[in-house]
Amino acid sequence: MICPSCNRSVCLFNPSLRRQKCPHCGASVRKVVRHRRAFLLGLGIAFVPMILATDFSGPRGYILTTVGAAIVVILGLLSLTQFELRAVGP
Repeated sequence: MICPSCNRSVCLFNPSLRRQKCPHCGASVRKVVRHRRAFLLGLGIAFVPMILATDFSGPRGYILTTVGAAIVVILGLLSLTQFELRAVGP
């Protein structure tokens, strides 16, 4: 993430972000999470194998497909999520 006031890189897990301050310049910032629209598309596509598994496979295939779809959704969420800093105040 980049600080909007000093343009320096800030780690997501930096303790000073809990106080909503940039660790470099001390400016007031807030974390914003932005999800891309592709996540919704990926979520919809991940449900298709879960629905088809009940028709085309046995119970073990259903379990494996469900676990696989859950992993795809979790990894998709992590890869498509953007964290950014925004300036607070006037």
